[in-house]
Amino acid sequence: MKKITFILFALCCAVGLHAQTVVATMQDLVSAATSNTATQSTDWQVSSENGGVYEFDGTSSYIGGITNASVVSALEGSEYVTIAMWVYGNTTSGGKCMFGYGDQSDGVKIQMTANCGGISATTKGVADMSSYSDSYISANQWTLVAVTFSAKTATTTNGRIYLSETDGIYSTKNDYRLSNMKDPASDSKKFAIGSGNQGGVRELFSGLIANVTVMTSSSLLQNSAIAEKVGAAPTRTVSGLRDGIRERIDYVSAYLGDNPGYYSSATAQPRIKAGEMVLANESATQEELQTAYDNLNALTINMPKEGVLYQIVSAYPNYETNQHVKKAMCITTATIDETVKNVVGWATLNETEAQYFWKFTTNGSGYSVQNASDNTYMTTWNSNKQPLGETAVAISLVSLGNGQFNLKNSSNTMHTEGHSNGAGASGPIVSWSGDLNSCSAWYIVEAEIKTEVDITYRVMDGSDVLWSQTVEGVVGNAYPVPTFYNNFVTIPTPEGMVSAVETVDVPVSNVTVALPFGYGATVETAPAVALDVHGNEAKYPLYANGSNLGVEYEAYTDADDYTQGAVKSDAYAWKLVGDPFGGFRLYNVSTGTYAVHASDADQAITLGSDGTVFQIYNSRQGSNDAFDSSQAFCLKKADYAYYLNHRGTQLQAWNDNDGGSSFRAYTINVQGVSYSLTMAGQYATVCLPFYSVVPEGITLYKNSAVAEDNTLTLVAVASGSMLMPNTPYIVEATQPVTYVFSNTSATTSASPVTEGNLTGVLAAAGASVPEGGYVLARNKETGHQAFYLTDGTVTCPQYKCYLTLSSVESAPKAVYFPGEVQTGIDGLFGSEENGKVTIFNLAGQQLNKLERGINIVNGRKVLVK
Repeated sequence: MKKITFILFALCCAVGLHAQTVVATMQDLVSAATSNTATQSTDWQVSSENGGVYEFDGTSSYIGGITNASVVSALEGSEYVTIAMWVYGNTTSGGKCMFGYGDQSDGVKIQMTANCGGISATTKGVADMSSYSDSYISANQWTLVAVTFSAKTATTTNGRIYLSETDGIYSTKNDYRLSNMKDPASDSKKFAIGSGNQGGVRELFSGLIANVTVMTSSSLLQNSAIAEKVGAAPTRTVSGLRDGIRERIDYVSAYLGDNPGYYSSATAQPRIKAGEMVLANESATQEELQTAYDNLNALTINMPKEGVLYQIVSAYPNYETNQHVKKAMCITTATIDETVKNVVGWATLNETEAQYFWKFTTNGSGYSVQNASDNTYMTTWNSNKQPLGETAVAISLVSLGNGQFNLKNSSNTMHTEGHSNGAGASGPIVSWSGDLNSCSAWYIVEAEIKTEVDITYRVMDGSDVLWSQTVEGVVGNAYPVPTFYNNFVTIPTPEGMVSAVETVDVPVSNVTVALPFGYGATVETAPAVALDVHGNEAKYPLYANGSNLGVEYEAYTDADDYTQGAVKSDAYAWKLVGDPFGGFRLYNVSTGTYAVHASDADQAITLGSDGTVFQIYNSRQGSNDAFDSSQAFCLKKADYAYYLNHRGTQLQAWNDNDGGSSFRAYTINVQGVSYSLTMAGQYATVCLPFYSVVPEGITLYKNSAVAEDNTLTLVAVASGSMLMPNTPYIVEATQPVTYVFSNTSATTSASPVTEGNLTGVLAAAGASVPEGGYVLARNKETGHQAFYLTDGTVTCPQYKCYLTLSSVESAPKAVYFPGEVQTGIDGLFGSEENGKVTIFNLAGQQLNKLERGINIVNGRKVLVK
């Protein structure tokens, strides 16, 4: 059955059995609370109807603001006050307050110390009582805790703490009462269960608390009298036992092993199997369930064995997260009493140096801990350091669960000084208390000192060595992983264990290459890419600017222009020529030249006939840069200080692989599909299924409105922008010639697409213009163009557009460009779609296209707004 422990702390001057009065029980206190975020457990039951079991999560739950008047009166009275409760602390509970009265400056608190190792009672403003640790206090078992102290107006000042199971006096305290406390009338100084500061988050308890009872007496009470009033320990319900068995099976199964801190499989597996069998039996009795649960709880962890070498490895996870290494205890030096001495330190785990290995020998209730390099021991603590010497002291191993321990020299808990939240390299061991997964938590790992040997990796292309590296391996360990200069390339390692000096040849076909861009061994085989500089946003394309490399610092085009495969000209098209092992040269398509590295940070990067061979490095991006960092890369000459870096509108050099040195590549089509638009006049329509540079001499318009006089409202696309795919446009030309949309990226869309009043047709067979739709045509008399109403019998060809009006009640016969209304229709689409037009201004000067104001078009006045 479960172990029940009684612990009594007393702050008084007399011992005996005297009458006592129960002032409040658990339910009295809960009903008087203004805040209750604890959960009443259904897995446990109590015999007293005024009791109850409440669960606290250690982070946010407590029962606070308790305003029970009888308790307030008792604490401010002249008698002794006893606060008693059943406590069931979790393994990771440490420094967690079970009951608090007052605040952090003036009050009393009862708390379970680190890892359920003891109980401490503290009265702030009067005196502090040290914590008491012993073998009777353990995690995950019920312990009856009682604290007795003199109330506020009592005259007694002498106090004692003793353990009830032996009635042995542990310590005596003077002036231990509440007479110096301030008035606890304010809300912040009322009672709290599961917290040391009502309403706050300081020292919140983790575990279960049951049957809290407050009583008064004229003298110190004996344990039997307290236990009678508090009642028996809670017992698990059938459902609670089933949950408890499953939790213990899951936990023990996760920590089976031979190392200290783990459960021996030979002992644990039979009890796990017995627990699983009783869980599978739906008619299992409460006694059978309790037996299985108790047997699982009774399992003990492995402890260090004599004659075995161990490494003491930090359990703080940030070392591996930040540095990808393990840290372990070793020998270092420190100045103590003006003398440099060997002390216990910590550094990156080394499996070949004896100073990282330790031997444990039983020493009373602890262990003598001896270093394997010089056989010195951990000795008496000095100057917040753990010296090494000839005389051993007993080091306590306190289990934290999960295979971890605190190592303690008396009250000093061994901790990695200078950890820098996982970024620290090494330092001495100092004293600082910490729980599970902290810098004070350690694994004790059985190991043996290994022998180092050289392992040489070679990446081979037939008989050619493309790349090689020699790294240190350890005999009996797995093969070490070679370090490439970027993580886009992964060199596989052999299976098995290292046995001797070895050269490992890896065929290049077995190497994993995941560079974030396409490349080729020659200019002809390398694909063209657009390069975005400053890799936190797609907005700064790189281009050839004469003999220099320019950066379009404020892009005139939408980012998607080049991220979707199209650039404005070949000056923006680049090729990475080479391979991941020999490096790459950066080639510009328009100039036929290569990037040449600058010799210092203030010089611009230039273009030349030979160029520099660059290696590809990973990017270091700031925490505010929201992008996939696996797609960013940096360019730098091998063994050189400077990366290519965007400095305003040109490319220079910089000694950091930060955002300004980061590139992203987008594959483009420098020889993609093209479309020829022949224009005999001023206007046409177009809708293409790809991106394209806008040919010089034409302007693109979008249309989303028609004015009251049935004229089109034209919105010009910004100069320098690209034609977007699947987008209907009206085209205005300066001269009646053929214009080619090229240097594009093809798509496969064939569905009509509507934007504003325009619908573009992408299907090869064209599309029927709906009745009431409009098509672009010219007046047969004047040659003026307009969109004319159709009767549903007209077909719009591929890559052309038609117009619809959804908001006009009475459809006009035509929708005009800015100018006078015309009549008659002639020459739909084709080469006759646009009649020849002559345009003059009022000064008689001939124009290439309509301008704002009054224009003379074919002899008629046209107003352009």
